[in-house]
Amino acid sequence: MKTLTDLLLLIANETEMNKGKLCTYTFDFNTQYNWLSMYKDYGVNGLGSNPETVLSNMKIETIEQIQLAYWSIFNEGRSSKN
Repeated sequence: MKTLTDLLLLIANETEMNKGKLCTYTFDFNTQYNWLSMYKDYGVNGLGSNPETVLSNMKIETIEQIQLAYWSIFNEGRSSKN
């Protein structure tokens, strides 16, 4: 069972793996509304590009929603490929 801590560690890991990559993942973690968004950007250092939305305002209030967010990020990101 994944927790909010596991989710935040996964986001930190995915962000760390952005270094040196053309495709980068960015996250918007909103604690006021308990939302999480994930974007995929193919631009060079984010200049002049339109990021692709992977997750948009996914709720993370319940343990089930946290599980869904964790595995969605894991499957889409680089962690599943290592």
